[in-house]
Amino acid sequence: MRAKLASFTHPRLLLIAVFAMLLSGCTMRTFIDIDVESDGSGLFQVTMAFDEELRSLLEQDSEQPIDWNDPTSFSGEDSPAEIVHDFPEGTTIDPYSADGFEGFIASIEFDSLEELDQLLAETSGEGEEAFPFHVTSDGQGRFELTTDGDVLASAQPFEEDTEFFDPSMLSSLFDVKLRVSFPGEVVSTNADQAEDGVMVWNLDVLAEDQVEPAAVSEVTSSLNLGLLALIALLVIAAGGAAFLLVRRGSDDPSEPADVDASVAEEAPNPV
Repeated sequence: MRAKLASFTHPRLLLIAVFAMLLSGCTMRTFIDIDVESDGSGLFQVTMAFDEELRSLLEQDSEQPIDWNDPTSFSGEDSPAEIVHDFPEGTTIDPYSADGFEGFIASIEFDSLEELDQLLAETSGEGEEAFPFHVTSDGQGRFELTTDGDVLASAQPFEEDTEFFDPSMLSSLFDVKLRVSFPGEVVSTNADQAEDGVMVWNLDVLAEDQVEPAAVSEVTSSLNLGLLALIALLVIAAGGAAFLLVRRGSDDPSEPADVDASVAEEAPNPV
C-alpha cells in the first residue's frame, strides 16, 4: 500500500485514489500466525488476501492478469512478492480463499525459538521490522511474547502523503490479526481474545499508538506431576504395609495368652 500511494505525485490524484478505495469498501487481509510447541519448535505463517473490490481496483492498473494465489504474480516495492522473497528457503505457499477474499498463505517451520527469532529478523527491510515480535522461554515451561516496534511498518504512508489526508482514514482498508498459540496455560496477555491457548490481536497498523502484543504462558512439567504421583503411591503403599504389620502382630497366636492367677488350678503334688 505504501508504494501504491507514493506512486501518485500529484496531490489531487493521490486524494482521488484514497477516496476511490474508501468508497469501494476495499479491504486487504493479513493474518500473522505463530504456533509454538512445548519443545520450542513450531510454525510461522503469513496470510495475505484481497477482497473482490480491491482485486478489481488493482487489476485495472495491471497490464497482465493477476494470480491472487501466487505472490510472484505481484510486482513493485513492498509487494507480496517482495515480502515472500525475504522468507528463507523451504517456505511453502498455499492458496487462501475465504469470505470473498483471495490470496495465499506462506508457511515456515522452525525447530527452536532462536530459529524463529532469526526468521522474524530476516523479514526486516531497510531497518524496518515487519514482524517485531520476540518469543522467549526460560527452559522451565514459561513462554513469553514481547513486541518491539510497529507491526507491518512498511504499511505506513510516506510523511509527504500525510499532508493531504489523515492516515487513520485508511484503517478500514486493513484487516490485520496476530494469532499466537502457546503451550500450557495463558497467565497474562493483552490480546483481544484468548481461548484454549490461542490469543488474537486485532491490529490497527495505521494507529499512532499501536498496541504492543504481549503474553505469558506456563506449562506444568509432566515430570513433576509424575514424581508427585509416584510419591503419593509410595506413601499409600507404606501406610498400607504398616497397617498390615500392626494387625498381624495383634492377631499372632504364638504369643502366650494371659492367665488369671486367681482361677488357675494348682497341679497336685506327687505322693
